[in-house]
Amino acid sequence: MFPGWLQAALFFALTGYLLHEWRYLFQRNRQNWESLASRLRWASNDGSKQDRGIEDSITAEGIRLVVLDLRNSKNRFQNAGIVLEMADFIERNASSESAAAHRELLQELRRDAMQIRLDAVFSFPRVAFGD
Repeated sequence: MFPGWLQAALFFALTGYLLHEWRYLFQRNRQNWESLASRLRWASNDGSKQDRGIEDSITAEGIRLVVLDLRNSKNRFQNAGIVLEMADFIERNASSESAAAHRELLQELRRDAMQIRLDAVFSFPRVAFGD
């Protein structure tokens, strides 16, 4: 069917991809809430990075404010990805009753984060090439 070199290349590519995904899932499952919250990029009004406590980011409103408040589209894009990871973390680690009670909030967070990511992606060309 296929030449031997092509089969070997496909085998190694697939093996590499599966190892990469396994490593990602292993690292994702070892994360805790504090490590996720510490990855959020906070900014003050003057644009400098501001050191805030993790307890400020635990509420959903706090997460929404940190993602929406930043002016830099790169930071917004990265924070929105972290918020998506936080929503996944909550869903994986919450009890079934708690997850069911907060399902609407999690969907809202995911929707907002995806909207922010899309807005940031569409703003990259405008920034790169000017308006």
